[in-house]
Amino acid sequence: MARVQSAHLLTWPPGAASPSWHPRGIVRATVHYARTVMRATLFYTLLRILLFFAAALVLALFGVHGITLLVVALVISSIISLPLLSKLRDRMSASLTRRVDSFQARLDEGTRAEDVD
Repeated sequence: MARVQSAHLLTWPPGAASPSWHPRGIVRATVHYARTVMRATLFYTLLRILLFFAAALVLALFGVHGITLLVVALVISSIISLPLLSKLRDRMSASLTRRVDSFQARLDEGTRAEDVD
């Protein structure tokens, strides 16, 4: 992966003096994104899927089949996930919000820089 020379695009957090390079040339911001936002999102999604399959398995053991099984399992897993996964959902939401806010700040900074030119 080639290194980009434009330092204002690579600084993390926005406004930092200089970019921090990963030994392989990847900006630490990308690594930070992969470790926090993607991990939280993937973990939350995996737990939601596991809750759905657990509910479907229990319903199948009680003799529910077909589309009814899918609909009832979806409703039950959704109801269970509301209190059970609320902290994880909040963490994922906060991570995504920070990421979007930092991206928007960099876009605004780039727009201001273009307006000056």
